[in-house]
Amino acid sequence: MIKEKSYEKYWDQNISKWGDLYLDISHGQETLTGNRAVAWIYNRIVVPYEANLMKIRYKKTIEFIKENVGQYSTVNDIGCGTGIFSVECLLRGAKVNALDLSQSSLDQTKKNIESVCAKFYENVKFVKCDLQEIKAPQSDCTICVGVLPYIDDVEAFLQNILMPTEVAFIQFSEKSSPSNIVRRLFPFLNVRRLKFQSEAQIISIAKSLGHVIVSSEKFATGRLLTFQKVA
Repeated sequence: MIKEKSYEKYWDQNISKWGDLYLDISHGQETLTGNRAVAWIYNRIVVPYEANLMKIRYKKTIEFIKENVGQYSTVNDIGCGTGIFSVECLLRGAKVNALDLSQSSLDQTKKNIESVCAKFYENVKFVKCDLQEIKAPQSDCTICVGVLPYIDDVEAFLQNILMPTEVAFIQFSEKSSPSNIVRRLFPFLNVRRLKFQSEAQIISIAKSLGHVIVSSEKFATGRLLTFQKVA
């Protein structure tokens, strides 16, 4: 039985709201942890800014999918969320492993696949798991955005998602970013309890697993990285 973690509860509470954000329907109010006043300010000032960032991240991820996913590909959608990227991959003829710690996320993904591309439903597998503890299925391609900022054991997590795949698209929050330095110095401002890494740390771990960096692009307070397994 998987032990519930704080970030699992967060996504169970908020996945439908982030789904609205991603799908550009509306922007709901998240249930955030910590000081109520800080959460109130965060929702009214930071979250609208983040809504625009999510649109940018969506576009960048779709670009990655267009370049790396096609018919007969197998894709691991890590932290599948609302299933928007699973849907995109399925429409391209790929098989998808939708993996998430949150059952609410998996339920939302199932709902969206049934609504948008039901004829491809048999090409997706839904897996509730903690990828800090188990290895992801074998795949040609891995998408992992919005996940590392919630991961405690980064080394185990990267080993479990990179070892079984050929190419990976990963987002992380940079610990040296001024905004994240402030969050680390004043934890009450870190209303999502985010974790922060360094690009050097992630590249070093990936290299030890036989992956080289193909591209690195600044995004918000972190970066979007593309890795390729060395032949």
